[in-house]
Amino acid sequence: MRVFGLIFCALALHARAVQASSPMVEAFKAYKAALNKGDIATAERQGDKAWQAAEKAGNDKYSAILAYNLAELRLRYLPKSDAATPAARAWALAQANPDGPLAPQSARLLAVLAAPAPQKTFTARKVLKKAVTAFEKSGLEMTYPYFRAYMQMMQYDTRLHFWRDARKDAQTAQKAYVVLGMNNKTVLAMIKINSSVALLYDSKFKKSKQAREEMSDVFKIVGPWSSNNPNPLALRAWTWLNAMSSAEMSLGMSCEQK
Repeated sequence: MRVFGLIFCALALHARAVQASSPMVEAFKAYKAALNKGDIATAERQGDKAWQAAEKAGNDKYSAILAYNLAELRLRYLPKSDAATPAARAWALAQANPDGPLAPQSARLLAVLAAPAPQKTFTARKVLKKAVTAFEKSGLEMTYPYFRAYMQMMQYDTRLHFWRDARKDAQTAQKAYVVLGMNNKTVLAMIKINSSVALLYDSKFKKSKQAREEMSDVFKIVGPWSSNNPNPLALRAWTWLNAMSSAEMSLGMSCEQK
């Protein structure tokens, strides 16, 4: 399982462990071990335990990083859990110590993603875009929250019919997917479909050939559509391909009539 997050502050915690064991260090070790095994439930419990121990000890430096890692884990794997509380704490600590181990831009982006989004899509997009831009300008290494942010931006721009932006969002998300070494066929297929659809609408179906080629990649990712064992994403891609064919025929007839 690929390790994610803030590099786990392993060296700092190891130095602390050499001097004396502590509940924070022991919980952190258990957190790492569980995460490496793919045991998300145990990692979440131990991550929370480590963070709470850091809070109890008044160790803001470790608390910031442990809160960030816990929030990222919950955001990524446990959508119904509370990622907002540790993310907000990490953001507050990063702001208080901008030269500390947790970059404020990273903490801010995660906090925005974890917090309930504003009801108005345009407002939610504006808030997230601001956090993403600050993260990009910081020159920090690409992270899962960065990928997640562009996935969310893609959804916002699609709802707002900002098709050109939605297309760019999808392409950036796909680049992040590759850089981060992710392996989720469903997510990758969703990106391909959204990117292709955005291209269609932005070009008013004039670039249907290019969109068709990209949409066909979905079948390479999730397998062909089958009426006996239908994959929802393959079915969606198949439906869009038929829509493209109909549009091409319609545009062809319009040209002939002219």
